Amino acid sequence: MARKIAAVIFAAAVITALAVYLRTLEPAAGADSAVETVSAGYSALISEEAGFLGVVTVTDGSGTALYKWQSSEGYVLAADVSPSHNALAVLTAGTEAGFRLRVFSLGNETEQGSYNAPERGAFYDIKYLENNRIALIGNSAVTITDGFAREVAGITFNAGALKGYAFNPGLTLTFSEKTVNYINGEFIDEPIA
Repeated sequence: MARKIAAVIFAAAVITALAVYLRTLEPAAGADSAVETVSAGYSALISEEAGFLGVVTVTDGSGTALYKWQSSEGYVLAADVSPSHNALAVLTAGTEAGFRLRVFSLGNETEQGSYNAPERGAFYDIKYLENNRIALIGNSAVTITDGFAREVAGITFNAGALKGYAFNPGLTLTFSEKTVNYINGEFIDEPIA
């Protein structure tokens, strides 16, 4: 019982902190990730189900359920289907595992990889980029992984310094004095004039 209470308190704290932080972010010009997900024809729908902390259902363009993953280890914060429609990335938050990216194969339902970096703070959004890279957006870091959840690049910053971000099909981060683009595997700084 104490474990359930701790999990509920942790989830409430995470949701409150993320809600406060997300209110400070401004949408970046050209942010159209929702349109891209819909035009690709596949969606990752997050829902609740008795006995689980979150459920992700992958559907095709006609709304037919193709894959279902149920989380018993962490609350589901975000999910995305790969551009090739063969993998699912899920971001969870839990009392024991912290913030974790998990990648699953849609073909055989096996976990392809997992990423956890508690020293990087809280993560709240994920998105597949080109070249099967996955971007994890956090309150004090952005991490890029490959399709097996292995870190390939990252950038850290002070909590609250990120003012906005956009997926386009790479990634653009907006700070007060500069923008940072993740293009062709590199973070490139551009001063704001």
